[in-house]
Amino acid sequence: CLARAIALGNDGSISWEDIHARYNAELANGLGNLAARTTAMISTYFHGELPSAGPLTSGERGLVDMVAAAADQADAAIDELAPHRCIRAVWKIVDELNGYITAEKPWQLAGYPGQRARLATVLVIAVEGIRALAVLLHPVLPKATAALWHSLGAEPALGPLADQRIGNVRHWPQLPVGTRVTKGPALFPRVDA
Repeated sequence: CLARAIALGNDGSISWEDIHARYNAELANGLGNLAARTTAMISTYFHGELPSAGPLTSGERGLVDMVAAAADQADAAIDELAPHRCIRAVWKIVDELNGYITAEKPWQLAGYPGQRARLATVLVIAVEGIRALAVLLHPVLPKATAALWHSLGAEPALGPLADQRIGNVRHWPQLPVGTRVTKGPALFPRVDA
C-alpha cells in the first residue's frame, strides 16, 4: 500500500492512521474481498470447479486488454526503478475487477438457470484477473499471493508462482476448465482501529 503512495528515493509522510486506512481499504476491502467473493462463488455455484467461459462481451475484451496493458506498465515501471508506479498500474486491475463484479452481479445471475453460462463467464473473467494479480503482486506480497495461487488451484496447471513471468500474464485464459478453486482464509483480515 505504502509502496505505491511514496516514490522510491523521495521523502513521504507515513502515519499509523494512514497505514490502517490503506490496509483496510486497499488490501482487506480491495484485493482480499475480490479474492474471497470470487472463490466463494465458484465454490458455491460450480462446486469448486472452474467452469468454461462463454463468449466475451466487448467490455470484457476491454478488461482483458486492460490487464495486459497494466502488466506492460508495471514491467516498464520496474525497469525504471519506480515501484510506486508499478503497484499503481497493478492496482487498477483490482479496482476494475471489483467494479466488474459489482456491475455484473453474479450472485443475481446464479438465481436464474438460463443465466448459468453468463455466470460462468463472469467468474472465469474474475479468476483470470486474480491469476494475473497473483503474478504481478508476488514480489511485494509474497505470502498473500502464494495463498491466492493455492486457492486458485494454479500450481498443478501453471507451475509454481515464483516461476511465472510478467510477460506471460497477458495470455488469457490460462487456468484450465475444471481447475479446483477453493475459498481459503481471509488474505487480509480487517483491522479495527
